[in-house]
Amino acid sequence: MKLQKRSTKAIGAATVAAFLLLAACGSESDSTLTEVEAETNVGSTTTTEPVAEVAETSDGAISIETEVNFVSQPPGGIFVVEGGADVLGCDAGLVAEIESPEQIINTFTCKDGDREGTFTIAWSIVEGSEGPGDVNGPWQVLDATDEFAGLTGDGLWSGTGEGDMGFGSFDGAVEFGPAVTTEADPAIVGELTAFVAAFFTDDTEGAWNTVSARCQDIMDKDAYRETVAALTLVTPGGTVSDISTVIEGERAAVTYYVVDTAGTVTAPYIGQPWSFNGDVWQWDAC
Repeated sequence: MKLQKRSTKAIGAATVAAFLLLAACGSESDSTLTEVEAETNVGSTTTTEPVAEVAETSDGAISIETEVNFVSQPPGGIFVVEGGADVLGCDAGLVAEIESPEQIINTFTCKDGDREGTFTIAWSIVEGSEGPGDVNGPWQVLDATDEFAGLTGDGLWSGTGEGDMGFGSFDGAVEFGPAVTTEADPAIVGELTAFVAAFFTDDTEGAWNTVSARCQDIMDKDAYRETVAALTLVTPGGTVSDISTVIEGERAAVTYYVVDTAGTVTAPYIGQPWSFNGDVWQWDAC
């Protein structure tokens, strides 16, 4: 069954490369980062926790169907809003997927509808949970950009698989509230822009120089160089957009999106740890 193999199929070398920008392997975060991670993580991709109840809101009820090709790197495909398109303001579009030990993240880019922009949903698989799919679990809205700003919601995800394709259903409820704007620190924006650009131009030294000293001590430089080269092949010319930062002292949680040359979001990064070394901000998500 395809979905049971997603951990090896969905995370090929290129996907691991993409996720290296996001992953945190024991970084020493302070209280701000801890709070951000607590708000964004929805549990492991396979857990034994009970499924969260779907919000009982008839006015905001939605149903989104996805088709994801696991062969593409990063995995991605299309989505169609089967119910609640008028509520969401979107009928269909493109979806990109990133998997981590903590959660699976889908970024939806609306291509057909009243609203323009993206919304990001995190979901997890709960072993033994009841639902219509072969695997099921909770989902929640993590972030949204442009005309989807202020979107919140949650519900039940269910999935099936066939060959290299995965089919998912997101049923639940959403609503729009006031958009919360977080100003991005200009210093972080400059370093982050250079960091992302290095990954998509095969600038291995430039990417490595943006890594904190703490992470350089932990990580293997040669493996890191291979990661940069792999990601350059996946999304050449990728750029960063929609940057927001939450700063406490010399630590920061940075949220941003990577966009390919066609303007499609290929990866979201939510609450990524960065640190200040006395002169510049550096990537610290190791």
